[in-house]
Amino acid sequence: MIEIELEACPDCGGGAVMEYEEGWCVWAECTNCGAHTAFLTYKDDEELQKAERGIADLWNARKVIHAHPGE
Repeated sequence: MIEIELEACPDCGGGAVMEYEEGWCVWAECTNCGAHTAFLTYKDDEELQKAERGIADLWNARKVIHAHPGE
């Protein structure tokens, strides 16, 4: 397993974590305000590593779904 660094949340500056849903998708989410990336799906360990890198790239590029009303 590789270590992937997630920058601070673009909305509130809080910490972010990778979240996983029952072995089929991954996303990054702020532990403070709930801003998150889109979900990326995977089928095996190789695809999971690519998905994790893709999620980190999205998060670190500040491409998040904001937790503001109306979004």
